Amino acid sequence: MPSKSLVTAVVCLLCLPAIPVARGDDLSDEEKQAGFAPLFNGRDFSGWRFTGDQPPEEVTNWKVADGVIQLSGGSKPHLATEREYGDFEMRFEWRGLKPKYNSGFFIRSGKNLGSNQLNLAHGSEGAFLGGSLDGAKTVGDLQKPASEWNEWRVVVQGEKVAFWCNGKPAWEGTGLKPQNGFIGLQAEGAALEFRRLRIREVKNDGKETRSGVADGQFVRIASGVSGHIHPAACVTKRGDILVIFGQSDMKDLRLGRSTDGGKTWIPPVAFQLFSSRGVSPYLDALSQ
Repeated sequence: MPSKSLVTAVVCLLCLPAIPVARGDDLSDEEKQAGFAPLFNGRDFSGWRFTGDQPPEEVTNWKVADGVIQLSGGSKPHLATEREYGDFEMRFEWRGLKPKYNSGFFIRSGKNLGSNQLNLAHGSEGAFLGGSLDGAKTVGDLQKPASEWNEWRVVVQGEKVAFWCNGKPAWEGTGLKPQNGFIGLQAEGAALEFRRLRIREVKNDGKETRSGVADGQFVRIASGVSGHIHPAACVTKRGDILVIFGQSDMKDLRLGRSTDGGKTWIPPVAFQLFSSRGVSPYLDALSQ
């Protein structure tokens, strides 16, 4: 017969809350409304391939576990999307497992990757390698220490690239070529992990702005006043009403949306401005 202490231990374990496993297809309400889709499903490499046409069964440095893409190191192969992308917004999280991490995030690159890389090397994060992009720079000071998750956001539209690190604007660059290419992650001898890769393809009408949202997409009818956030609203090109409200310290902002002229409202979701001086005239990635 099991001892009383053993039974108690088992009951305690059963009562512990389940540890959540990261899901690759988790999307926030704001992302769903904006048209994002998972680029990684959290289970396998569907939609991805290994450079050099290397068969998956021969690859030992890349694997999927617990909803995360795990890179153990090595110099090849790299991980690339199966198809090319033109204009898009990409959001993803990554972390280096040791202080001297090294990798890269490729945009509009060739089949085997290599060009147009945003560096993930420790101390040089954000530098643009393998191409020319005026305005790109190293932004290591915006990164979190090894073992902590960083969130990157990249908007590619026309020849322009806008880049955010952990919710803060990092840089804006111009001169990106070519018009289409593959997205990818680099194997560069270090262990890293990637999760929550989400993408939104952007329609380019030739009127890019610093936010990656086309001019004329929003009609601005209110704004921040004297450094304080007052309820601010705008009407999108397709007629949706968006309202931002929050505290005077510019934190804990919420975004509400109505698709029927204000009769009913979608529950507010967390919203982050990209200026600390007022409501942006472009409501940042909500153009769709």
